[in-house]
Amino acid sequence: MEQAVKQNTGVQETTLKDYFTKNEWIIYALIAIIGIAFRWYALDMRPVHHDESQHGMFGRYYFDAPEHHYYKYNPMLHGPLLYNLYRLVYNCIGSDIWSFRVPMAFLGSLYIFVPLLFRRWFSAKALLFLTAGIALGPSLIYWSRFAREDFYVLFGLISMLIGAAGLFPRLSGPLVLFGYTIQLCSKANIFVHIPIILGFLVFEVFFTYALNLFAKNNYKQMLIHSVTTVGAFAVAIGVLVLGGFGEDMQPDVFYAKIFLLLAASAVFLYETWHATSQVGEGTLIYAFRRNVIINWRENAVGLFICAVIYCYLYSAGGRYPDGIVAGLGGEAVKYWLNQHAIERISGPFLFQFYTLTWYELPFMLFFFLHLFHFYTRDKTRGYLGLYLIAQSFLVLVPFWFLKDPNFKPYENPGVDPSQFHNIYAMKMLTENAFSKFLGIKDFRDLFGATLLCLHPLIVTITHIIEKRQSLALWGYLFTSFFFSYSYLKEKVPWLSMYPLILGVIYLVLYFDDHCKRNPIKDWQQRSWSGVFLNIGVVLILLAFLFIGEGYLSKNADIITESSVWENSGFLAFGLSFVLLGFLESKLKMFGRYNLYYLVLTIIVVYNVRLAFIANFVKPGHASEYISQVHTTPEFHDMALQLRQKLTASVTGQKPLVLGKGESTWPITWYMAGIEGFNFDITGGKKLEDFEFVFDSWSDSEGLKKIPEGYSGRQLEFRGWWVPDFNVITFKRFFRYAINHTPWSPTGFTYVLYMTRDKKAS
Repeated sequence: MEQAVKQNTGVQETTLKDYFTKNEWIIYALIAIIGIAFRWYALDMRPVHHDESQHGMFGRYYFDAPEHHYYKYNPMLHGPLLYNLYRLVYNCIGSDIWSFRVPMAFLGSLYIFVPLLFRRWFSAKALLFLTAGIALGPSLIYWSRFAREDFYVLFGLISMLIGAAGLFPRLSGPLVLFGYTIQLCSKANIFVHIPIILGFLVFEVFFTYALNLFAKNNYKQMLIHSVTTVGAFAVAIGVLVLGGFGEDMQPDVFYAKIFLLLAASAVFLYETWHATSQVGEGTLIYAFRRNVIINWRENAVGLFICAVIYCYLYSAGGRYPDGIVAGLGGEAVKYWLNQHAIERISGPFLFQFYTLTWYELPFMLFFFLHLFHFYTRDKTRGYLGLYLIAQSFLVLVPFWFLKDPNFKPYENPGVDPSQFHNIYAMKMLTENAFSKFLGIKDFRDLFGATLLCLHPLIVTITHIIEKRQSLALWGYLFTSFFFSYSYLKEKVPWLSMYPLILGVIYLVLYFDDHCKRNPIKDWQQRSWSGVFLNIGVVLILLAFLFIGEGYLSKNADIITESSVWENSGFLAFGLSFVLLGFLESKLKMFGRYNLYYLVLTIIVVYNVRLAFIANFVKPGHASEYISQVHTTPEFHDMALQLRQKLTASVTGQKPLVLGKGESTWPITWYMAGIEGFNFDITGGKKLEDFEFVFDSWSDSEGLKKIPEGYSGRQLEFRGWWVPDFNVITFKRFFRYAINHTPWSPTGFTYVLYMTRDKKAS
């Protein structure tokens, strides 16, 4: 694979010292310093998310009483790695909000320098773009300051990719095994990642073998090979997914299915081995097979070490041997499938698209630029692109003409029939089997899903045909991860980091490869007139787009927001830039600019600004989409004030604190180590024994719930923003991307905070 990548890119190896010029080293250092500073500054500033509190507290239990409160396998808690490492962290630097986010900040800082390992594949300028995307990405900075397992999973995934890339040939196998082990010990994402990765390995060798047969005009063998492999794969999947293995299955049926599964798997594995042998060098699976044979000692040692790590973590250092078998995945897969099937946390299919656009806009703009460039480079791709667009529109057509058969105009005088049509069409859209399978919620979802279903296949096949295996691998990983995490029914924003990391690598690799083959003329000495003219035209087009939205809507707010007067600023600035561009073309007032540094500067400035807003101006704010459901700053401040008050008291009897009901998480973490804290009334205690009480809020009872002898208040507890996609417009979409201004109201849950009156005490 290493040789294949070198052949694709043509990048010669250079020493690290000579890789960048002096100015480029300065830019690289500034990007890295800003990225590290954003990850570590005021690390304890944001309120503790309820998931964070559980992770930190279960690690604390293991730290306080390792012989009793060790990790016992529970798929809801994911793997044991996080809790075991917290025991080490707490031993070294203590246990507070700052320290329990330290591992993520450390890994997030480490990832900034990972691109240097891949420098042989990138030009120096491309590597600066890649580093800027990882170091200054607002969402990556956010998750570097958030205590979850996903950064460990990402660490394992990157370890596997480093091994697969052959950066350290003798350690390639051990690195892949180590990365797999880290993911298996961290979170159930491994059961998504492994099928995706195996999918590329198998598809690459099968498709390459089929191309070779086609080139030799051996159509008969190609047909036999294709039918055999596809048929064996279909039978295996059919037995596993469609038939299943229910508890009430008859023994003869059970054994028949086992036989079919084993037979289909054997045929599939044989075809894989045969195709690999015929294809020879150039595919990843061939490189792995050769690595296993040549470096069998290193691989055996790596396998042993990874087995020891796995057994130690899942058995809690030998305290819980049953965890070794439990962690292999059976129960986790069943739990995970159930979680995603019921849509416990629901959202649109394009949930990750919105998250990435609103927090990584430069990345998504380059993704759209890639789509345009990819499908317009030659006629064949152009036809494919037109087909994708036509197909995406055609699937919407039936719903445009749906009519509600129960609507009777004479029974609904003055009612707009189109409203009934829209409701009925949306109902039909979301209730058919295809939409339920993909989790489609609206027309935008249907359009996006049809693109993401086929684009990964087209990208992968195209790059394999072009013999650009590196682009095929990264393009496949990015697009397939993008589709997979859009498809998963449980929508959570931290999952967007997986397609983001892989996508940044692919897009930089793609455009870097293109620029090497087709250098941009005069990129160092370009006229500003083109920049001004383009900005002006874009602003004018946006103004017309925003104004046109008002004419297509019947919503009063949208009509007002889309008025000419409301958007006159876009028109005015657009015309001003057009005029400035015209004058610059004639008078040459501003000299020349470097295209590369201009684009890099725009990306850096935008990302730094948005990272500052998301992480420091609005940390944990309800209007932040990336927070989803987050502890409010009001609750955070109250909990910290109470903790400070309790720790400052050094004499007399310690007051008792009760945090029950919905407030249990995260108040349990805020009160960690506080003597007298309880999350339930036990041990003969009564409510009046507690001086401070956090309880669930009841809208029906309100403050009447406060018992005699106590005073209390309502506290905002958790906040969220669920966009109203029924009234979304391009203007509202871009306004949130630029300034994070929501167009629909935020929501909150509340808790009742009570303190015992001094007279009563």
